[in-house]
Parts: sequence; C-alpha cells; structure tokens
Amino acid sequence: MLAAFKRRNQRLQQAFPKFCCKHKVVEEMALVAENIHDKLQYSLRALAETEAQRESSAQQHLAEAERQKIRALEEFVRMPHAEYLKVFDQLREFFHQGASGQTEMVEANLRLVISIAKKIHESRPLVPRLDPGGQHGPDESR
Repeated sequence: MLAAFKRRNQRLQQAFPKFCCKHKVVEEMALVAENIHDKLQYSLRALAETEAQRESSAQQHLAEAERQKIRALEEFVRMPHAEYLKVFDQLREFFHQGASGQTEMVEANLRLVISIAKKIHESRPLVPRLDPGGQHGPDESR
C-alpha cells in the first residue's frame, strides 16, 4: 500500500506544476471555499438558534437536518467544521496578503514608469518645438 501511495504521490507531484500560480484557478478555489464557509456558518447559526428554543418535534427535526448539512460539508472538505473555519481564516489572510502584495507591485511599477517618463521628458520634451517660421515641427520635412 505504501508503494502505491508513493507512485500516486509522484504522479501528483509531476502534475502539480500545471496548477501552480494559475490566478484564475486560485480565485475559483477561494470562491468555493468562501461558499462552503458561508453555508457552514449559516448551518451553525441555525443549529444554535434551534437548540436554544424549547424542544418540540419540529425543532428536533430542524436541528437534525442542520447537523446532517454540517456533516455533509465536513465530508466534502474532509475535515471537522471547526478546523475548516480556522483554515478558511488563514486562507482569507493569505489571499489578502497576496492582493496587498500585488497592489504594492503595481504601485512600484507605476512609480518606475513615471520616473522614467520624467527623465525622458527632461532630455526630450514630449511636445515638439516649432521652427521660427511656425510652419513645421523639428521632425517634419518641408
């Protein structure tokens, strides 16, 4: 069994570069994770509200339905809901850091472009000067 695991792991590692740094894939995964997070939060709130009310047959059925939803989501994400919520918070923080880093990079590139444009403008004005006759610019032929 260990040998089979190692073979599968090796195939997975070989395929992994195809999925790395695909921005759209990461965004889609984050969207799915957020959707699961929202469903878990809703079910946990509904379960807490149901359990806080007096015990009736209908309330027991609602509570059991919410527990089943939570179990199904836990099975889907392959971890207990408490752990998933912690991991989701980390994912959200990493995603925020990535977006912040991307913004910093764009701003730095913009500053670089502006400084280069200023240097070019100092050495050669962007607006062509007119010749004394006022008819032609410096690069135009007569």
